[in-house]
Amino acid sequence: MSQDLNAGIHSHIAGLEKKTGQPISYWVDMVRSWNEPKHMANVKR
Repeated sequence: MSQDLNAGIHSHIAGLEKKTGQPISYWVDMVRSWNEPKHMANVKR
């Protein structure tokens, strides 16, 4: 099961990168820069 989960995560990341044109590092850096602890406050950015 662990391998299936890992493959699913990699597939999801590849789809995100293809759809947005941004590497996963872009999204990780963006989320890390958010200072607001409430999820919806960050979504509304």
